[in-house]
Amino acid sequence: DAALIRTEQTDALQQALAELDDTTRRMVVGRYFEQISFRQLAEQFDCPLGTVLAKVHRAIKKLRTRLEEQA
Repeated sequence: DAALIRTEQTDALQQALAELDDTTRRMVVGRYFEQISFRQLAEQFDCPLGTVLAKVHRAIKKLRTRLEEQA
């Protein structure tokens, strides 16, 4: 049962991530799955640190809302 629940949660997260624009999705994946710092992401995407922080914050909020709707 636990494995099935994890699989369902993983599928839901992948679907929610797919709804993000490409740049934001890459920032979220970099930050939370690859442990890249916000500063490194800003350098990688050639944008201000504040932009990265805002994009990732909004994306996490959107992902959380989306996953709560599916629960």
